[in-house]
Amino acid sequence: MAKYTDKLGKQITEAIEQDEYTLGEICSMHNISRKTFYQWMIKYPDFEEMVNNARLERDERLAQKARQILKQRVEQGRTVTTTRYKYAVDEYGELYLAGKTVTVKEYSPDEKTLKMAISKESDIDNKEKKILVELKEKERILQEELEYRLWKEEEEREFQETIRTSAEEMTQKNNQAIEYNE
Repeated sequence: MAKYTDKLGKQITEAIEQDEYTLGEICSMHNISRKTFYQWMIKYPDFEEMVNNARLERDERLAQKARQILKQRVEQGRTVTTTRYKYAVDEYGELYLAGKTVTVKEYSPDEKTLKMAISKESDIDNKEKKILVELKEKERILQEELEYRLWKEEEEREFQETIRTSAEEMTQKNNQAIEYNE
């Protein structure tokens, strides 16, 4: 089993972003199991972030391709050209081209394709919104932790100040008592 390094993490995330292989194939190429991959996602937050970013980039690139195809189909529909060759045998038994038929068919934009592209687009938007919400939640939690620590430090300073003040007062009273007894 391979040990996690930043370099290995970058190689894995680049492969995910390229979208040429499945996750299982990527894991096999880097001599790790899928279980190890998911353990690294939990253990190394930077790796998890790189993987999520790679997946977003991949999805965005796919959405761009879908938009290009969609645009082409909306503007032009789809053209399919088929060529049919007809052969015959002459009196000597030789094969010769007897005819060629070219058929060009124009298809209007496909409604299923339009709906699929629009739904994929909204899926990507939803993923981005979900990630944004998660980041805001993490930021809120960190802010609360910071405020709590600052409050605890201030409370500790006040406590130390109270102890110091009490100690000074006790010292003064002891000094006064000593002076009074003398």
